[in-house]
Amino acid sequence: MMGELGANKPEQKKHHHGNWLLVFYYFYVLVMIFFLVGVFIYALYIQTGAPDQDQLGAQPQWLGQFLAVIAAVGSILFVMPFFMKFDRFTYNYNFLLICLGCLLIFPLPLTIPLILLWLRPHNRMRFNLDPLPIYHRPAH
Repeated sequence: MMGELGANKPEQKKHHHGNWLLVFYYFYVLVMIFFLVGVFIYALYIQTGAPDQDQLGAQPQWLGQFLAVIAAVGSILFVMPFFMKFDRFTYNYNFLLICLGCLLIFPLPLTIPLILLWLRPHNRMRFNLDPLPIYHRPAH
């Protein structure tokens, strides 16, 4: 009886660190959504201000409209991963969103580890991709 239980242990052990990567990724996505919603609210605040010009000569209403459009489009882009299935397009789309986060300063502590973890072979296999297509090309 003891031999049977000990024999089943390796089959029961599964690695779940890939799930933590998705939790970390969706946390990043939520941070970016909240940031973009904040930018959208700030843009609406700018638009309701006085119609005078600021120190640089730009119209605050024009700046508010520009920020509102950028924030709305960005929010839509960052909400989409919650509704996508796991395939090649989703893997590349999520990687693009991580790289977009690198353009800003504040999400860098999230995006740099995410890029490094996102390119790992076990994460690529989750999206039904070859783990290392560069190193396993067929011989000619």
